[in-house]
Formats: sequence, structure tokens, C-alpha cells
Amino acid sequence: MYCFSRLALIGLVLATPTVANEPIVDQIATQQQLIKDATERAQQEGWLEGFDGQTQQAIAKPYVEDATELAKQGGEATVTAARHYFEEQIQGDEDVASTKPRPKEPEAKVDLDIFVSLGMPRAELKTALELASQLGARVLFQGWESETNSPIKTIGMFKKLAADLEVEPIVQLAPKKFERGNVEAVPTMIYRADGLTFKVAGTLAAEWLISKSEGAQSSLDLGVVGATYDIDETNLIDLARQRYDAIDWKAKQRQAYERFWKHQTFHFLPDAVDSRDFWIDPTMRVTSDIVDVRGNTLAAKGQVINPLLDAPYQLNIVVFDATNPQQTEWAQRQVRTYTKGKVIAVTTKVNRDDGWQHLSDTRKTLGLDVKKLSKQMIDAFQLKAVPSVITTENTYIHVHEVGQKAMREQLDTEVNP
Repeated sequence: MYCFSRLALIGLVLATPTVANEPIVDQIATQQQLIKDATERAQQEGWLEGFDGQTQQAIAKPYVEDATELAKQGGEATVTAARHYFEEQIQGDEDVASTKPRPKEPEAKVDLDIFVSLGMPRAELKTALELASQLGARVLFQGWESETNSPIKTIGMFKKLAADLEVEPIVQLAPKKFERGNVEAVPTMIYRADGLTFKVAGTLAAEWLISKSEGAQSSLDLGVVGATYDIDETNLIDLARQRYDAIDWKAKQRQAYERFWKHQTFHFLPDAVDSRDFWIDPTMRVTSDIVDVRGNTLAAKGQVINPLLDAPYQLNIVVFDATNPQQTEWAQRQVRTYTKGKVIAVTTKVNRDDGWQHLSDTRKTLGLDVKKLSKQMIDAFQLKAVPSVITTENTYIHVHEVGQKAMREQLDTEVNP
């Protein structure tokens, strides 16, 4: 007698994952590897490498960790904004990071965005910060200052300029707002009221812009009314797109595809020295009711059953080492001897250096699919060596280990009849 979990052999073998299905696993591994590779590159380059989906989330995480670590070193007020920004990227929120810790950050009192850049004269930049402080507006910038290439230092520059203000202004990193507002020069202001938008460039006359909304029936773009300056910082989203587009994703996928076999687990079995035959009786006494997914009882507790009695066909399993040319040739000829039942080929190894090609060649040689030997099959059929042949004969399972001498004789007999 044998326990049911060990000897429900038909279902076990047919359910054993084939290598043909493993590209699905490889696709997942590839995605994980791409995320890992992109994250490492983001850490090396020092900026965010991608604003889409899962990759965006994975890439943003190192920045959160970096900012948190810097905060521990004493720069809490400076790094809070960067940390919040990247946390929001992970959560998929608005692309805004504030220099004020949450939840203490005040909401803007007026819906006024003042777009600036460190490329502006410091006097005008400070005027923008004073306006934001007085009116409760927002000061927005779109990326890291070019010389520092650092979010922490860039935000720190704004904080330094606003250090003597009684009310700390809201300063936000908002590259998407620059895109949506089509802001190409600074200073630019965009005011929103009653569902309408009012825009002007070349001035920081915020109250004048707000007055233009009084009684307005439609949105208004007042154009450029004064001196403007180029934006010193590259839009963070543009940087992300450039870096993302520069990555050879096909090459990375190919590399992950090639790495697949190097990470596979194989269950090696030694070459059979001498031939050996034994039989397994799968008859068992059921220790608890066995039911299917619909709740139907397949076998009741205490019932004595033999799963082979209801087997729909004879099972023929050829187990061999595909990295051994002689065993592969033997397996090729062995599978051709079966004229009835189901034939399954199982290999203990695949060439790690050229796994997919080796597997493809082996399948072509045998003329059928090839599975990887699993630990469950080894235990179920009590396998000790290869090559082996497993067949179902009436109500028994016959396991035949083919010794080296017997295998050579079989090959010689077929070659030289």
C-alpha cells in the first residue's frame, strides 16, 4: 500500500509543468529583471528613469530610500519634498512634491501657479516666492538644476531664497504641469477661477492677472507682456523619456531569456550501471474522502482503490539525460517503439549555456515535447538512475532502469540488425 498523495501518478505526471510552458515564467522573470536593471541604472545616474506603470514604481523606490537616508543625517526639511514626490510617483498621485512636510502642508489659498526656474535672476525668483507666500499660491519648477543634477540641492536652493519669509511658500516639483500648461519660458503665471484659465508670461503682476478674471466669460491667454528667461532645468519627464527610449529593451529581454537556464534547478540522477526492474503497486486505502472541485466524492474514506483501473490509456515515460548524446540517441529510438498509449519524454538536464536551442534540438530529435524531471516524479516512481523507462502494465507500474551495457547493446542491435 502507498499513500494517495504519492501515488496519484497519472494526474501527477500529466500535471508536471512542461518546459514549453516556461517561457510564461520567463516573461515574468524578464519583467522583474528589466525593473531591476532599470532601478540600478536610475541609482547610478541619479534621476528617475521612467514614468510608466510598474517600472516607474520600482525606479522611484530608490529615491524614496535615498531621501529617507539623507533625512536621517539631518536634512529633514530639505529632503521631505523629494521623498514625498517619489512616494507620490509610486502611489500614482499628482506629480507634486512640497517643501513642507505632510500633513502640515497648507493648501494654496488661490489657484495660482507661478512657473519659475533657477535660470531666472535671483531677485525675480525671490519675488515669485514672496508672492506665493503672501497670496498662498504655488511656485512650480520642472526638474533638477543642471549643475547639481540633484533634487535635494535644487529644492534646497529654493528654501534658501525663501529663508527670511514669514510664511514659507509652497514650492512644488511639477513637470507635468509645465507640459499641460505649455510653459516654455519663465516667469509664467496660470490662474484658475470658475472653471476658466488665465495665463500670462513675462510678469509677476499676480493681482493684475487675477483681476482679468473678473466678469470673464471665457479663458484668456494674455501672451508675453515682459522679459522672459529660458528654463534652466530640463523637464524631468523629458529626461525620463530620453533615458527610457535609450534603453535597449529587446537586448535586455534577450539577456533575460538567455539567463533563464542558468537559474533553473535540475534534479540530476546518475547513469545506471546495471539494469534493474521493479514494480509499484499503486493500490491504496483512502484515509479521507477525496472530492473534486464540484464537491463530488471520487473516493470515500476507507475505500481501497487502484488509480490505474480507471486509466484511459497506457502510460510510457522515457527518462534520460539530454546532455548525454548516447542517452539522447537511445531515447529517440525508445520512444519510437511504443505503438499505443501516451508517450512522455523527460530529461534530467538541459545545456545551461544554450538551453533553448538545446531543448529545441532535443524535441526535434525525439519528435515530441520534453519535460524537465521534477522531484515529485523522482519520489513517485522511486527513480534512482537514468536512462529509465516507466510503463503502466495492467494494475502495476513497471520501472526499468537501463544499465550502460544494455543501452549500448540496444543501440548496436538497432544500428546493426
